[in-house]
Amino acid sequence: MLWCVCVSFRLYCLKIYGLSSLWRLFRGKKWNVLRQRVDSCSYDLDQLFIGMLLFTILLFLLPTTALYYLVFTLLRLVVVLFQGVLHLSLDFINSFPLFAMALRICRPYRLAEGVKFRVLCEEPGTALHLLMEINPLKCSTLVQTYRTPTSSCYPRDSWAALVKKLFVGELIYPWRHKSTKTD
Repeated sequence: MLWCVCVSFRLYCLKIYGLSSLWRLFRGKKWNVLRQRVDSCSYDLDQLFIGMLLFTILLFLLPTTALYYLVFTLLRLVVVLFQGVLHLSLDFINSFPLFAMALRICRPYRLAEGVKFRVLCEEPGTALHLLMEINPLKCSTLVQTYRTPTSSCYPRDSWAALVKKLFVGELIYPWRHKSTKTD
């Protein structure tokens, strides 16, 4: 499956590159590799004729290649989406404070947010009797306090870069992980 995806990506990318290069040929321009820009150029009649033949062949084969590219790209995106859901669910399971949540449900006084004092008996001349009540920790505070840091798995590129990669035919890699460098 991955082989078909890579071949369709590469074919589509080469077709788009070839069409853009041949389009520049018709306009009398060429890509200058050394200066990294488009320069003017004059072509012979033979070069234009060969360019026209190649351009029509590539143009008429483009819908077939684009359809293969679309099918395999959609399959690749489904796989990437499934991988993303698995990564996020594993990240959630690994970082969720399950023990603290169970402790909060079974014995709420074990994780206290604070204490409250209430006066039981206030008679003049006697000792003051206070009742201490434990305020249990709220669930939202518990999750914020005891949740472990995540591995920060998120998509590599922005949405605009992703759409651009899909249009030009670059392969999409799903997730990046926080790299740990040791100096």
